[in-house]
Amino acid sequence: MNYELLLNEILNIGKELLKSGAEIDRVEDSIYRMIESYQVKQCNVFAIQSNIQVTVELPDGRFITQIRRVHRVGYNYERLDHLNDLSR
Repeated sequence: MNYELLLNEILNIGKELLKSGAEIDRVEDSIYRMIESYQVKQCNVFAIQSNIQVTVELPDGRFITQIRRVHRVGYNYERLDHLNDLSR
């Protein structure tokens, strides 16, 4: 499995959640849940309004870290609802 690509796409979802107005706790929880569904050993997620950082320990013991800068654009509750459904 290409975990780098997987983590990239999950971070894209997290970024869109933030841009749509999601609370920080919801973004962190959603990212954590999505990553944990792929049987990684460990996952650490840290998010603030302008930044998301995720480190994952893979089943083979390697670590991957990716960081995403977020430029907030406002609130879009319909988009947020769809993204939340996708992450659950």
